[in-house]
Amino acid sequence: MSPEELYIGGGFDIFHPDHRKFIAGSYEIAKKDYPIRRIVIGLLADEELTLRGSHRPLFPYEWRRDDVLQWFASRPFLGVEGVVEKTYREDFYKGIHRELFAQRVVVINSDHKNKHWIKKIREWHPRIQFVEPIGRFHTTDILNEVQKVGERSRCLYRKVGALLIRNGEIVASGTNGPGNDGSCEDCSKYESMMENFEKTGKIELSPVSCDYAHAEMKCLPYSQSGDDILATIGPCPRCADEIVKHNIRRVVYLSPHSNPLSIDIFNNNGIQHRLA
Repeated sequence: MSPEELYIGGGFDIFHPDHRKFIAGSYEIAKKDYPIRRIVIGLLADEELTLRGSHRPLFPYEWRRDDVLQWFASRPFLGVEGVVEKTYREDFYKGIHRELFAQRVVVINSDHKNKHWIKKIREWHPRIQFVEPIGRFHTTDILNEVQKVGERSRCLYRKVGALLIRNGEIVASGTNGPGNDGSCEDCSKYESMMENFEKTGKIELSPVSCDYAHAEMKCLPYSQSGDDILATIGPCPRCADEIVKHNIRRVVYLSPHSNPLSIDIFNNNGIQHRLA
């Protein structure tokens, strides 16, 4: 029996355009030889993506699943169903789904680094389709970018970077602190901290508000309803309020903010958020 299912595995962490092009390109190749009726995305579980480095996954399984399914719904392949299965590499190593996969065409990125995994699949799977990556953009590039943006901050106390993300693409970026025309030394918050340092000999966060816009605030003017924000540090309560007003869908931060009120603001307003 000719297989009618195309299986494409991956993490798809922040489902970006190169991910979508890879899926579409794989389908175009497979349908030349097989009557494909269903595309199965083998979405790696969160535990699998932790192996890819710090802060991974940026988006948890449920978010990644929803993004993939939303894409299938908005851009359906003619006559082809799109589904998602949670996947663990160990299942492949043990051949747990051997009978099921015998009825599938399995796509493997030709750049895949895990040669042991490829060897195990080849041992028992009759139909493997190696596909060249569409581009060289990776989720790690997004993670690296937000960290680089944070490093460009001119704040003398704490450097913060943020990215506005729409459909997996970076739309805008922002840093906290002054721009080229300002100085932290003129900031009320910095002055308050220095006054306290002279009295106590300690550098402590001042309750006085910063005179300059925060990283998230510099992104929000470019936002649309449903966008996501990735930041190096969790938003403060003031930024959290603005994020709610701008209908941001999801917020990911690499380290938490010192004020837990932001979490309450997100929870009370249905904003999905997580510490990566």
